[in-house]
Amino acid sequence: MEIYSLNYDYIKDFTYNVTSYFSFEQSALYFSILIVLVSILVLSRKMLKLEKTQLNDIDDITGFNRLIDEELGMLKKEQNNINQEIDSSKTKITSNSESSSEGKLFNNAPYTQAVQLASRGYARKDIISLCSLTESEAELILALHSNDKAA
Repeated sequence: MEIYSLNYDYIKDFTYNVTSYFSFEQSALYFSILIVLVSILVLSRKMLKLEKTQLNDIDDITGFNRLIDEELGMLKKEQNNINQEIDSSKTKITSNSESSSEGKLFNNAPYTQAVQLASRGYARKDIISLCSLTESEAELILALHSNDKAA
């Protein structure tokens, strides 16, 4: 407002000087020109203020965009880490289930071998020594899977 008040004093002096030196028509013309110039001055200052506000808004938006980009980058890294952990967990689960299956096969291997030996007609003592079974286990396998059963 201080700028406008300085201009107001200047305009008042200018108007007084113009009316004392020129005719009424000339004074009216100069006064009209003066009003147009003052309007242009006021509008140009408002436009400058508006442009500054817009530039500040653009700077704020640019700053927010940078923050969002940084946050997005951090979230992508976290997502990649989580995906790696999931893949690692899947691999562990798969290997554990495979080793569990292999363990079951391994634990059943003497019995499988004993069944095959019994079906081929091996004796109880041979099955016990080759498969490390107890006498009762060997007798059970022979009872269930020996060639005598088929006859």
